[in-house]
Amino acid sequence: MQNTAVIDDIGIDLRTGKAKITFLFDDKYILQEAEELKDKKLNVEATRWYKKRSLNANAYLWVLIGKLAEKLNISNIEVYKKHIKEAGTYTVLQMEEEVMTEFERIWQKNGLGWFCEKAIDEYGQVVLLAYNGSSSYNTKQMTRLIDSVIQDCKEQQIETMTPEELKSLLARWERWAKEVKRVRYLKKSKKRYGIEIIVVALFVENMWTRVMQMLIL
Repeated sequence: MQNTAVIDDIGIDLRTGKAKITFLFDDKYILQEAEELKDKKLNVEATRWYKKRSLNANAYLWVLIGKLAEKLNISNIEVYKKHIKEAGTYTVLQMEEEVMTEFERIWQKNGLGWFCEKAIDEYGQVVLLAYNGSSSYNTKQMTRLIDSVIQDCKEQQIETMTPEELKSLLARWERWAKEVKRVRYLKKSKKRYGIEIIVVALFVENMWTRVMQMLIL
């Protein structure tokens, strides 16, 4: 039996001395199922309800970022970039310094989390750290990023999901990430095959022209 409900009353049963919690269920037809379970020992678990359409790992990340930003009196982007740097992913690139500015300009067009920073590598060379936005993350990367934000939220006494709720959220994110990866692969394959078809068509056209020329001669 599973349904949405709100807690109506909390107290102590005077006869048994046990905790007594009364729920008001949204579905009245649940009474029939409840009747079948009456007087039986049950495993009961009540978790906070979230709208299904908002149950997206990236959306939840931004909810927490918004709360942190309000608490710390800074912008959402500042909080986001801070955690992208601390827990996100990046690529180390070597290039001429005069090219870095143009590369960074193009890279940032991918989104807010796509930014670059200059750094010095172990050989004393200037390199560019190109960070990826969270929309491109796999489940492991997203977990690390959200955990980083949650840690700051706990320090600021901001309520977050339970570990079980977060696990379920990330499981859905994993399925979404796999689907996005599959679609991107298909688009890439379609583009590649399209180019191959054009090349073949041009080859056939060229061969047919040669044959016609030979027949004319």
